[in-house]
Parts: sequence; structure tokens; C-alpha cells
Amino acid sequence: IASAHGWADCVVLLSDLGADLEAADSSGARPLHSAAASGHADVVRVLESRGCGLDALTNDGATAAYVAAGNGCDEVVRLLGELGANMDLPTTDGWTPAQIAHEMGFTKVLHALSDVVVANLNSSVQTRGPAAEATSAAAAAAPPPAKSLPPPPTGFTHVDVNFGEG
Repeated sequence: IASAHGWADCVVLLSDLGADLEAADSSGARPLHSAAASGHADVVRVLESRGCGLDALTNDGATAAYVAAGNGCDEVVRLLGELGANMDLPTTDGWTPAQIAHEMGFTKVLHALSDVVVANLNSSVQTRGPAAEATSAAAAAAPPPAKSLPPPPTGFTHVDVNFGEG
């Protein structure tokens, strides 16, 4: 309840008193999911600092990033990405945070996801040396291996999103 309402100080107190911050309800949702779904970035930061796993799954395979994206919580999506959450884990139905944000028309969430991808790419490039860059350039020149893509999630429809709006 404290995480869903954004009561970060209460979450800290409960943690200090020994509460299990990874306890799941009957749907598998944990306090991190509740905070993410409600847009409480401060609580997400507290839970992460107290050791909560950022990629914990509900019974339906939803991560905190997925529920934040599905509820239009762009600030939380961005924070989870910065903290190292996997932004591409699909639900059991095959939906990713980007797909649900796209389907719901949450352009700010799509911008946040894009920012996380760019930041991760920039970080990757900055931590590697010139030799690694040469190897990456050679690998990029090679054609990608063939792979089959899974069918789109049930109920998924294409929605055109104009990134200049929203």
C-alpha cells in the first residue's frame, strides 16, 4: 500500500523494520510494480536501493517497466532504464514495454524508452576502446543472421505514432 501511494518514507521505515520488500500479492505484483504503475519514481528509487530486483515478474510476466509503460509513467520508465532494468522483457503474451506504450498511445513513454536505448548505446561506446570499435564495425558490416520473429501479441494492432507530438 505504501508503495502504491508514493509513501517513500513509509517504505524506508517498513524496510528498516524488516518488511519483505519483494513480497508478492496473489497476482505476483510486488511493491515495485505498484510504485511503477502509480508513477512514484521516488519509491522505485528507494526499493531499488534496498535491493529489490528491477526485473521481477508478475504471474503474467509483467515487469515494473511494463506496468509503468502501460500506465503512461514516463518518468518511472526512464528511471528504471537508468537503473539497469531490462526494458525488452516480454509478458507471457509477448508484449514488451514499448509495445504496450505504443498500443496505448503514450508517446512520452516511447520517448523515454528511446532515451534509455540511446543512453545505453552511448555508454557502451564510451566504455569500449578503439579495438572493440573496429571489431564492432566489422561485425556491423556483416549481414545479420537470419532469425524468425514470433507473431505479434494477440490483440496487437499497429498504431502510427508521430514522435513530434505528445
